[in-house]
Amino acid sequence: MSVPDEHEQPVEENAVTLEDVLKQLSPRGQAEWDLAMKKAEIAAIEKALNGEETADNRDS
Repeated sequence: MSVPDEHEQPVEENAVTLEDVLKQLSPRGQAEWDLAMKKAEIAAIEKALNGEETADNRDS
């Protein structure tokens, strides 16, 4: 365990949530965030479907 330096001050932790950040986005930023989330969702669905197709092909 390290000994704090005499000049070090304890830092107050600020809990910032994703919701807090999203509320501060501009309309364009919100639209870009929504688009990015939709793209990520589509990619996850495609990955899941490709995984199922691969598993189905092995059974044949």
